[in-house]
Amino acid sequence: MSNLLGLDSDRERIVTRIRKQLDKTNQIELNQWLKNRGTKKYLKVCNKLTASLHETKIQEDSLWDGLHGMITNAKEESAQELLNRYKDLWQIVVL
Repeated sequence: MSNLLGLDSDRERIVTRIRKQLDKTNQIELNQWLKNRGTKKYLKVCNKLTASLHETKIQEDSLWDGLHGMITNAKEESAQELLNRYKDLWQIVVL
C-alpha cells in the first residue's frame, strides 16, 4: 500500500522492508522480525515459525495519518495557539 501524502514514512519503511523479504524468500521468519516492535505490529503469525503481512492493520494505521492529538488543561487559548506553542518546544532557550 502506498502512502501518497508521505505522512507516515516509518510505516512505509517498515512495510517496504518486510515486502522485500517476502519477495526474496516468500516467507517471514518470526525469530528475525519479532524483535522489533515497529515491525511486529504489522505481522500476522501464520504458524510457530512464519508470519505474513497484516494488511488490515496497515490500513487501519493509515487512517490516523495527518492527525495530531493533544491533551491540555489550557482553556483560554485556541487550538491553533496551543499547536504553535507545542511546535516551538524543541527550541532551547539560553539564559
